[in-house]
Amino acid sequence: MGIRYKAGVMVVSLLLAACFETLSARGIPASAGGLGTLILQPEPGADSVRVWRDVLFEVDVKAWADSLSAKRKSRDSVPAASSRKRRSDSAMRSDTAKQNKEGNFWQRTVSGHEDRTFEQAFDYSLVLFPTYTNEGSFGIGGIGAALFRLDRRDSLMPPSDLSLEGNASLRGFFYAGAYGTLYFPGRRSRLYYEVSFSQQNLDFWGICYDSCHVRPPVSQTRWNVMALGYYDYRVLKNFYIGAALDFSYNNAVKMADPAYLDGQRSSYILTGIGLSLQYDSRDYAQNPTQGLNLLLRQMVYPSFMGDAGRTLWRTTFTASYYQRLWRGAVLATELYAECNAKDMPWPLKESVGGYYRLRGYYQGRYMDNNLFSFQLELRQKLFWRVGLVAFGGFGSVFSSFQDWRADQLLPAYGVGLRFEFKHNLNVRLDCGWGREVFGVVFAIGESF
Repeated sequence: MGIRYKAGVMVVSLLLAACFETLSARGIPASAGGLGTLILQPEPGADSVRVWRDVLFEVDVKAWADSLSAKRKSRDSVPAASSRKRRSDSAMRSDTAKQNKEGNFWQRTVSGHEDRTFEQAFDYSLVLFPTYTNEGSFGIGGIGAALFRLDRRDSLMPPSDLSLEGNASLRGFFYAGAYGTLYFPGRRSRLYYEVSFSQQNLDFWGICYDSCHVRPPVSQTRWNVMALGYYDYRVLKNFYIGAALDFSYNNAVKMADPAYLDGQRSSYILTGIGLSLQYDSRDYAQNPTQGLNLLLRQMVYPSFMGDAGRTLWRTTFTASYYQRLWRGAVLATELYAECNAKDMPWPLKESVGGYYRLRGYYQGRYMDNNLFSFQLELRQKLFWRVGLVAFGGFGSVFSSFQDWRADQLLPAYGVGLRFEFKHNLNVRLDCGWGREVFGVVFAIGESF
């Protein structure tokens, strides 16, 4: 038994030795003491259990595990660094793409005419510039214009727009305003809105044509706060019904000769509500190249919504037509009329001049209850974002249709420069001439 036992132990020892060599070859270190312990055990039984325990625990499992962990870290370190580098490069490319897409200030100004509203939630541009007007003299102004879409999946809906404008001049003229048009999803409704505050130091001739024609000008400082909104809903193709809200506060805080107001107060608060009917087939309201626009709007200024002391009314009619002639050329025509209640408070009376009709006349040079005008404009795009216009027309202000006279007809003509500041949104500089007058107008958007 002793010889067979020792022979068995020897065989087992050789097999274990072969196993340890295999483990070592696989990178698992084994302690030499373990093998010696195994060979020197002479007795069977319980001690054989200790032999196996010693063999198993003499294998330096912890060292092997640490070694294997180190190898794995070494092997994975390069891919991890590469992964981090790839993520870093991807982030840089993403940032670069974002910068290229959104653009800096200069890029927004140079390429601001491109429609990016499908890529960006808010596509805006800013610019500062010197200004000059007959009313305000030299000054400095700023414009911020933005285009955006309430439904970026609808490629047929025009983008909504928002313009912020400010101007301050040497003559004490100050203006700050926000205005724009919202096009709602579905292309059935739209909202035009405008909010502004201004202080104007103006020459003032009176509040009716006859007074303006014979009186010398006096100085007037006027404050104006205005808010209006026109909401239109399409009921048929190109046919809209609309609602309107108009609020204004006007105060002649300084008047060299109060008699020029013909007994009216120096300040008024007036609020009006109204309805409108419109046929509009223009391709783009801010800068049309084709289509027809017919608008009839009726406003009422209830006595309880202001301080005029009585209910007032106003009727407005517009007919404008746009026709492409040749490459880059558009012929635009407009007939405009506005009639008011008799003895309308002076802030709501009609006047020639300003930004839209009979350009060239000093704002308020002629004023009265009613106005009609006709104007024609040839718009020619030259190159890049630059265009020229030539315009002409005539108009008149008068107290009533019965009292209108032919000598009240006022001519107006001039030329202008256009720059496409944003997509389909022009900045314009117009020089106009009239009856012994000349004026300069700087504004956003076409006059009609």
